[in-house]
Amino acid sequence: MGMLRSVNGVHAERLLKEKDGKYRVFLFGATWCGACQETTIQLGIASKQFDEVGFHKIDIDKNEELTDKYIDDAVPLTVIIKNGRKIKAVEGYDDADEWIKWIEGVVGG
Repeated sequence: MGMLRSVNGVHAERLLKEKDGKYRVFLFGATWCGACQETTIQLGIASKQFDEVGFHKIDIDKNEELTDKYIDDAVPLTVIIKNGRKIKAVEGYDDADEWIKWIEGVVGG
């Protein structure tokens, strides 16, 4: 897909629960969070390597109820979901190459 798409509300919740066999990467972040903004850029770069994976960004300040279900401690939080199940999650920032390795480790190359 090649980019991070912002999703909110019902649309975000539907994508998080989707049971279509596709992997989806979700970045939970905030506009006031510098590491979240940099992670958005780096995940956007990494997303270009994965045609069959959806990449989405959820603003925690606009989706408080939804994010309470996924965030335990800190942002940025990046989560890989498949068939409505959290497969893997990581807190913090990394560069595009490291995100590619992390995602490949879950979804394959």
